[in-house]
Amino acid sequence: MTGLTECKHMFSNGTDYECFVFEFCENCTRFRNERCRIFNRLELARFDENVFPYNELAQYSQTGKIICKSFTTEKPVKKWHRKQVDGQTEMEV
Repeated sequence: MTGLTECKHMFSNGTDYECFVFEFCENCTRFRNERCRIFNRLELARFDENVFPYNELAQYSQTGKIICKSFTTEKPVKKWHRKQVDGQTEMEV
């Protein structure tokens, strides 16, 4: 099995980029409404290499395939902020 290293290179061509988006971005629960900070930086990197998210991506040392470190398929947990409002009646005694 090959080890993961820090990403040091951009995608070699547009097909590699499209495969990455199809495999990771479109299956990730963080990618909602066409928005993800890593995806947005990848789109900007098409015009300026300085914004490519090297620290957010990793690549296999032997094959060079780039993967996303933040990829997840777990549903996001919505944090509920329940606080007592002054003058609110309580349901529990």
